[in-house]
Amino acid sequence: MTPIKPWVGVDISKSSLEIHIRPTKVCWATNTTPGELKELSKQLKAIDPWGVILEASGGWEKRVVEALRKEDVPVIVINPRRIRDFAKAAGILAKTDRIDAAVISLFGEKMEPEVRALATPDDEAKRALLDRRRQLSDMLTQERNRLGMMPWEMGKDLRRHIDFLEKELKGLEKKVRDAMEQDPELKAKDACMQNVMGVGPSLSLAMLSAVPELGKLNRRKIAALVGVAPFNSDSGKWRGQRHIFGGRRHVRNVLFMATVAATRCNPVIRPYYQHLRAEGKKFKVAIVACMRKLLIHLNSLMRQHLASRQAISLAS
Repeated sequence: MTPIKPWVGVDISKSSLEIHIRPTKVCWATNTTPGELKELSKQLKAIDPWGVILEASGGWEKRVVEALRKEDVPVIVINPRRIRDFAKAAGILAKTDRIDAAVISLFGEKMEPEVRALATPDDEAKRALLDRRRQLSDMLTQERNRLGMMPWEMGKDLRRHIDFLEKELKGLEKKVRDAMEQDPELKAKDACMQNVMGVGPSLSLAMLSAVPELGKLNRRKIAALVGVAPFNSDSGKWRGQRHIFGGRRHVRNVLFMATVAATRCNPVIRPYYQHLRAEGKKFKVAIVACMRKLLIHLNSLMRQHLASRQAISLAS
């Protein structure tokens, strides 16, 4: 008889972890020091699980993911909303760290989520640069907006802060460009995407750093992953309005701005947008449809790029 592979649920807090294994229901707690994480990774590798499931926990899960990847343990990071909804559907209303770990492992056993490629440490570093760039840009916009409303004395402080933020932003943009130049594969993918009219450095880097699945999923899955796939809301004879939901918010925000530019200059997106507007579609409905079309096109380009690289590798 073939042994049943277990599912492992891990509930994460700042300084501790709760681990629960199904179907054996073995559970224990540990801390998040490097030594303990290394030991945990070896223990989990030894039991050869289908997958180790973690909730996205505001970044606290990254150390655990990195430790598990070093031991080639399959890791799945799940949106906490899905776990909470699953717990409610299962009638599990109580919430403690140990109960949460048990619910996460039960979710894995019942739902069997797909193990997908996670961002590499290099991708995480680039994503951190991108996030910091966005934060500085937002702060710079806020300070510029405040400048006109402040008294002269306070305005001098604001100008000093604006100068500082501008300098920091330029430094970060240089780091982003340097990171791109030092990675030939990343540079090739970036050039491939930026050949599409409307796609600039911001969207290209967002895709490359925050969507490692680009080129590896079909059109429907990539649209749902980013959050530009409309979901039905029908019941019986009633047909509700479809809405997008979830996805990777930051990527979607950058994709929105790129799509607005593409509706003015891209030879495919521009007529498609005009056609939708002529049919009476609202601005947001038309833009989301164009966002999805642009994303699917980029996904197709990356699939072709990966296929060509693989063919070259096999030929050599």
